[in-house]
Amino acid sequence: MRIKAIVKYYLTEIKTAVVMFYLIMAAVTILISYSINVTTGDGDSFVGGGKMASLIFLFVAGLSSFKQNFLFLSTNNVPRRLQFKGFLLSALILCGAMAFIDTSYSNIVAQFMDYRSAFYQVYGEWTLQAFVLLKIAVNFFFNLVFYLLSYLGGYFITSLYFRMNKMLKIIVSIGVPAIFAIILPALESAVTKGRIFRFIGDVLLVLGGLKDGVNPYIALLSFTAGAAAVAGLCFLLLRRAAVRK
Repeated sequence: MRIKAIVKYYLTEIKTAVVMFYLIMAAVTILISYSINVTTGDGDSFVGGGKMASLIFLFVAGLSSFKQNFLFLSTNNVPRRLQFKGFLLSALILCGAMAFIDTSYSNIVAQFMDYRSAFYQVYGEWTLQAFVLLKIAVNFFFNLVFYLLSYLGGYFITSLYFRMNKMLKIIVSIGVPAIFAIILPALESAVTKGRIFRFIGDVLLVLGGLKDGVNPYIALLSFTAGAAAVAGLCFLLLRRAAVRK
């Protein structure tokens, strides 16, 4: 099986879900816009961006992209390295297409109503000074790497679970939520007095280019590095995964 066939296989598996997602998003956007206009009587109402919906969709899609595809390709004697290349190329195509759609949508709709995507809301200060074409290009690549990171994150989690035995899956499924929902907040309240959360917040601001001023280029580098790191971990998990149901 050639790389082109593998990429086509991955994209065919998710094509219907993507179409349904955008049909639902279009219907929801029209409904919300109509509701706001009827309520306020203002045709220039503000409607926020739908980036979070795309991120959630891609994360869930990533969660569903490992086991069935891995078993099918492995039983057809497709090498692990070729499997991963096909997956990664299909991920780039998928995330690139969705980034293009979302970026185009936000810029077109903004011409007719007061609409700002998440990128323009977060990096508004920078967008006021940048050229139009530069803003669109940076917005597109920002969406691309952010979407790719989300998709790969879902793929990484499900491939990690695939490698675990039943007991370890139970421990991780219970232990990780317990750490973040119970242990860490209790530790913050009783011992560190909020320093851990403040540190995490500062790190996120630095990685997002929001610590000292507003710089989306830092976020682009951060997301790209993060996606590359997660992709490397995904390949390591795939390379040693055993073929089992």
